[in-house]
Amino acid sequence: MATKRQQKESQKHKQQAATKRIQRPEGDKLEHLRKQIKFISKSSREYDSGDIDEARRIAGHIRALVHDTPKSHSILGQLGGKDIPFCDTAIPREIGAVGSYQGLVGMELSVNPRWGWMPLVFTSKEPIEDWLPFDEWWNAVILDDEQGIVFTRRDIVLAVCNQDGGAHVDPELDEPYVKLEKLKEFAFKFITGNQEIKPRVGAGLGSVRQIGFEVLMTLEKEYPAFLKGKYLRPKPEAVMGPNTTFIGGVQLVDLDDPARNPGLPPTTNPSTP
Repeated sequence: MATKRQQKESQKHKQQAATKRIQRPEGDKLEHLRKQIKFISKSSREYDSGDIDEARRIAGHIRALVHDTPKSHSILGQLGGKDIPFCDTAIPREIGAVGSYQGLVGMELSVNPRWGWMPLVFTSKEPIEDWLPFDEWWNAVILDDEQGIVFTRRDIVLAVCNQDGGAHVDPELDEPYVKLEKLKEFAFKFITGNQEIKPRVGAGLGSVRQIGFEVLMTLEKEYPAFLKGKYLRPKPEAVMGPNTTFIGGVQLVDLDDPARNPGLPPTTNPSTP
């Protein structure tokens, strides 16, 4: 004889089986694509105006557009759009580079003293653009301090979205994300006198803003009508204050790394007999 719990489960399955599912028309999928583009564009404008929390919204919209799981289907995946090349604006990691790597953000320094991690789209120069297959783009490392904080585009978007307010607020956070965004311990420390100056913007949220820009650039190429008149990037003078310097792409390189000079013998110590 079935228990009450088994009877409840059986009834639940019957109700689920009885729920008719209707295939979503292509036009409706395209309308949702248009809306997600609009949302990322609006949140990007708000971020660039100083509302850094908008990076959490950007992460949620990126997830809706490109992230697939066994139980959820991305909008671009449903449209067959993940087969397109994706815009990659990351500063390439040098062969033989040592120390931290931040591919999508640079340092904003001012005389206040104040500093923060700013997306590369804030610079006056046109960002580097390459084009990658989706999986290579999504899983490329864009933050690495060589001390345990390593994030791909996928990692940072899902951490912000699933743990830190983009779509959910988890009671527990992954330790690398805590160090990156809550403690802001990524890569560098600035100390004046005996006081450490924490960055006003973390490298994680800055990277999410840049990923949002890459997604818009990708979709502008494939769906230009949906991007017409949409906000993509700021004018540098609108986001960089006076007496402010932007430093991006700085990497320390081991010149003796054999990978940089294939075929050359390693350097020897001249003092060694």
